[in-house]
Amino acid sequence: MTIACRHHCTAADPEKIAEFLGTLAHASEMNLLKVQLSTPREIAYSCGAGVQACYYPLGNRMVINGNDTVADDGATRAFVIAHEYGHHLANHRPAPPPGSPAISWGTPRWASHERVCRIKGRGLYFRNPGEAFAEAFAFSRFPDAAVRWAWSWSLKPDAGAFAAIGDDVLAPWRRMGRSRFSRRLPGGGSTTHKFSARFDGMVTVRLRSSSPRRFKLRLFDSHGQLLADGVGRRRGAALRYSLCGQRKLRLVVRRRGPAAGRYRLSIQAP
Repeated sequence: MTIACRHHCTAADPEKIAEFLGTLAHASEMNLLKVQLSTPREIAYSCGAGVQACYYPLGNRMVINGNDTVADDGATRAFVIAHEYGHHLANHRPAPPPGSPAISWGTPRWASHERVCRIKGRGLYFRNPGEAFAEAFAFSRFPDAAVRWAWSWSLKPDAGAFAAIGDDVLAPWRRMGRSRFSRRLPGGGSTTHKFSARFDGMVTVRLRSSSPRRFKLRLFDSHGQLLADGVGRRRGAALRYSLCGQRKLRLVVRRRGPAAGRYRLSIQAP
């Protein structure tokens, strides 16, 4: 981590800023952070008028106000720094599609807990889940902060959200879960595969067979509701579905035609 002043540090002590950043929940991504202390005029130029701070993900750079003033919404400089660090944290956390990059959607456990997949109007700033995550991260450090929640109310953090953020910091999601099966299916019959997903995200199913007969895939949730039909093609089938709250799943494989046949199945789930 490096901290530098744009001109002269008169209202901020870089060492104290560094000490405060060290109190935030973090992992090795902290070492990549660059902090620039700027004057209000420079902040307006770099981040926009009326903004207290901003974060540039490509450069791992946080630009913050060198003056320790309280924002109009009640946020202290420390709270603002924590918010911007939330962006830096998410910038260095992988996430399953379509919730990637995490800096736009929030980290996987938090996004799944908050059901970010239900949020509409992601193009609107105050319904931006990436901003809501950064604010929730700041509240995880300052739970009693006198800052009004300005984001989508469905994303206002609770104890479960704070726990999810803590897990995303220390035990990041790494990769999709993969399951492979090889089965023989009787002609005109069907078979069922049960599996689970830990988080919201894209489920991908691929079926291959040496037989020229077509197969059909159907994906159901734990209540028996049909989620998706697979696209059948010669010697196989494929299916993709974006989970939103479903965790226990059932895949039905059906073979078209009277002849029996063997197939290989691959399932990827977050």
